[in-house]
Amino acid sequence: MSQVVPFRRPPLRASPPPAQDVCRIAMPDAGPDARPGAGMAVGMAVDGAAVARRLPPSPARQDEPGVPGWRADLFSDPAPGGGDGGSLRHLAVYMHDLSGGGVERMRLELIRVFLARGIAVTLVLHARTGALAHQVPQGCRVVVLGGRRTAADVPGLARFLRRARPDVLLVSLDHNNIAAMLARRLAGGRTRLVICQHNALSAEAEHMRGWKYRPVPLLYRLLGGSADGIVAVSAGVADDLARSAGIARHRITVIHNPVISGDFVERSAAPADDPWLAVDAAPVLVWVGRLVAQKDPHTLLRAFAGVAPPARLLLLGEGELRPELERLVQSLGLAGRVRFAGFQANPLPWIREAHALVLSSRYEGLGNVLVEALGCGTAVISTDCPHGPREILEDGRHGALVPVGDAAALAAAMRAALAGGYDPAALRGRAAAFTAEHAAARHLELFARLGCPLARSAGSAP
Repeated sequence: MSQVVPFRRPPLRASPPPAQDVCRIAMPDAGPDARPGAGMAVGMAVDGAAVARRLPPSPARQDEPGVPGWRADLFSDPAPGGGDGGSLRHLAVYMHDLSGGGVERMRLELIRVFLARGIAVTLVLHARTGALAHQVPQGCRVVVLGGRRTAADVPGLARFLRRARPDVLLVSLDHNNIAAMLARRLAGGRTRLVICQHNALSAEAEHMRGWKYRPVPLLYRLLGGSADGIVAVSAGVADDLARSAGIARHRITVIHNPVISGDFVERSAAPADDPWLAVDAAPVLVWVGRLVAQKDPHTLLRAFAGVAPPARLLLLGEGELRPELERLVQSLGLAGRVRFAGFQANPLPWIREAHALVLSSRYEGLGNVLVEALGCGTAVISTDCPHGPREILEDGRHGALVPVGDAAALAAAMRAALAGGYDPAALRGRAAAFTAEHAAARHLELFARLGCPLARSAGSAP
């Protein structure tokens, strides 16, 4: 039975005594007696400013099915490693939460590989929420900072770095990167900080709604010196990051995402429980992603209107644009030929059974779903957007590339893909360049260049 300890936030108070100068830790797969006792306190202090919180006794909640037992405890002892330099024994990975997105899934896959190499790994989270909470690898320590927003993580993350002293802190996504750079400055010490950029910084600042992405390039310029290593998931993202944030290009290492995980074959072989994918059904194109402006599903639907029946289109994903897109389907006369299948935790069976996968994005960091389609041996159609699709498809050798926003060109590529003529074995061969083992090896090479090679006591990957 799942046991999750709720977290309640009391008002600010004076700094706690040194004995409470700790962060909260949760360990997956803890036993049923893992509830904290009454009066368990959590304190996080930086430069004399303290935020204190308490974990009152509470019955285990039953509203998070599938989440394994978590033990709430006080993180007062450093994990193996020590952060004193010389070799990699303890790696910390900082993420916002465990949502079902590609970045979160790939980070968990990397953690599995690092653990298999004998490296102690601590996963540091802003919040312990999300569809992947039950997929934290066995043996990975989990620290929950619990701030109201990402900026509030900075004091707790700095405290964690001072007390746990990991050899390397690996971070992904813009605002987490900024929080980590600030925490690194506050914490000092010898922990190497490696940040990772997954999308084009300039495109996010231009296209994302609201103001919160606009100052990111400036903050990168101001804080970028705090990062020992900088990773971009594609050469295009690396070039854009150098231009937008004023970071020397030679400081940025390109490491492609670990899209092909160790369980990829098993996941892709799962049954596709969808009547549209039956053996005798009409040909189906599949689209996978969030229903947001970046992914440009409007152009996708307008293009599909130029594909003759009986072809059908399945959209896997959720997002703020769904009501608007459903109305567009009606206005284009596509009712009965287009279906919104919602978020699928494992979209690979749908991709495997489709005649082709379509990516219609305005911009990407890499385009992980293209690699997943190649790994399934499924034909690929993609916009030639910045950045990633052209790298993955090697200038169109492994799939069709069409101009961004061009519905007519996208429709023509869909019709061509439905006609067949591609080699599934060649597509799978290209996907082999994006395995988790390859990405982990590239990270370890980077850590070694930063003066933190894999410790001799750590084993080799099986």
